[in-house]
Amino acid sequence: MSQEDPVELIKRTIRSYLEERCRDLLSYISISMQKRVRIALRAMYRFYRSTEQYPRLIDALREALSRDPDLLNRIGFEIVSEESEEFLVASSDVIKRLCEERRI
Repeated sequence: MSQEDPVELIKRTIRSYLEERCRDLLSYISISMQKRVRIALRAMYRFYRSTEQYPRLIDALREALSRDPDLLNRIGFEIVSEESEEFLVASSDVIKRLCEERRI
C-alpha cells in the first residue's frame, strides 16, 4: 500500500474547505471589514479524508509540519492557539487571493 503524503493531505483539506466556504468567507470579509480571518481547525475536520496512516486531521497536520515546517506560511496561514482551540489564521487578502485562484 502506498503512503499518503501528509503535506498533500493538508493542502487538499484546505482546498476542499475553501471550495465550499469561499463565498461565505468573502461575504464575511466584505461586511465586517476584517483584516484577518480565523478558521477553527475543527471546522476542517469534515473536509479531511482520513487515511490508514493518518486517521485524524491533526495526525496529518503534525506530520506535514514536521516534514515541511513552512507549509502553512507558504500558503499564507499560521496556527494560533486560543483557549485550548487551534485556528488557522490568514489575512483577508490571502483568503481573497486563495478564493480567486482556487488552488493551493
